[in-house]
Amino acid sequence: VGTPEIYFGYRFSRNQMGNTEGWQPGKTVAYTIPDKAQPNKFYLQGEWLNNRDNMELKSQGTIFLAYFAKNVNLVAGSKEPVEITVLLDGKEYRKLIVSDFDLYNIVSMNQSNAHVLEITASKHGLMAYTFTFG
Repeated sequence: VGTPEIYFGYRFSRNQMGNTEGWQPGKTVAYTIPDKAQPNKFYLQGEWLNNRDNMELKSQGTIFLAYFAKNVNLVAGSKEPVEITVLLDGKEYRKLIVSDFDLYNIVSMNQSNAHVLEITASKHGLMAYTFTFG
C-alpha cells in the first residue's frame, strides 16, 4: 500500500489536506480544488465545516484524492441518508448511500495501482472521518 491513512479532522491532521484554504477549526469554509493535485493529499470542493474529527459537507461537494492502493475505505456517516457518486480515473465506478456512521468500501481492485478518486455528494450532510487503504 502506497498511501497512508488520511484523517479529515483537524485534531489528527498530518499535513494531508491539499487545499490552500487549509483547516480552519470550527469554521465553514468554501473550498476549491486547485488545478494541480499532489498524491496522498485530499482536496475538497464546496462548503465544509471543520470539525475536530471530521469534515462535514454543508453544500454540494466533492472529495478528490490521487492515491496508490488496491482497496479504498471511507469512514463516514450522515444524520440523513446521502447518496455519493464515486468516480475512478474520471469514470463512474459506483454509487453508495451513506447513512450510518460506519466503514464504507469505496473501491475494490485486484492489485494496487495509482488512481484518481472523486467522491461527490449532491446534498449536505456527509461527514468524512478517515480514508483507509489496503
